[in-house]
Parts: sequence; structure tokens; C-alpha cells
Amino acid sequence: GAEYCSPQSGNCYANMDKSYYVHCSPKSSPSPPPPASNYPYADCCNYPHGCDGYPGAEYCSPQSGNCYANMDKSYYLHCSPKSSPSPPPSSSSYPYENCCDGCDGYPGAEYCSPLSGNCY
Repeated sequence: GAEYCSPQSGNCYANMDKSYYVHCSPKSSPSPPPPASNYPYADCCNYPHGCDGYPGAEYCSPQSGNCYANMDKSYYLHCSPKSSPSPPPSSSSYPYENCCDGCDGYPGAEYCSPLSGNCY
């Protein structure tokens, strides 16, 4: 571990190779995050637009409600895959079935929603 640091460069070192290095005291371990039930999206795996547990959405943040592919924070919840989703209705039943005609295909407009007509 790095027990010393240089006040000149800010770098950390395992040994006190220079006389001006200062000894770093060990940091206390951070306190654990509060239980997920204390967050606004405690049920983020299940609320109406919750994370489905499939690749790219295996974890969710009870703090933000967002879905994630990885458990990057200790308080993220693991979401189990739900039953197989039903296939989407045919595009002819959407009000904007030709929505791509209005999207230019450039970054930010590569995709469109046949339900809203919006480009993404």
C-alpha cells in the first residue's frame, strides 16, 4: 500500500524515498449506504418501467431508478428477469409507423418511436 505521499506532486509511494514525503494515515472505511428501502425507488426492479433483469438492465439504483448492466455501486439492487415479454404489436397498429421518414439518421436521430413519432 501507499503509506507516503509527495506534497509537491501529490503522488503516493510505498516507501519514504525522499525526506519531504509525508506519512499518510489510514483512512477510515466509509460507512455503509442506507438500506435500499430508504431510497425513493426502493422497488426499482418492479415499478411500472422497472429494470427487467435482462442484459443491460440486471441492476437498478434505488436512489435514481435507473437501470444498469453492472453493479457499480454497493447499494444497487439485482433484478431477476421477468417472464418472457409478449411480442410487440405489428407496426401497422402504431400511429407513426413511418416515423423514420422524419428522422435524419444522424447521431441523436438514428431511431424513432412508432408510438410517439420522436427521433432518438
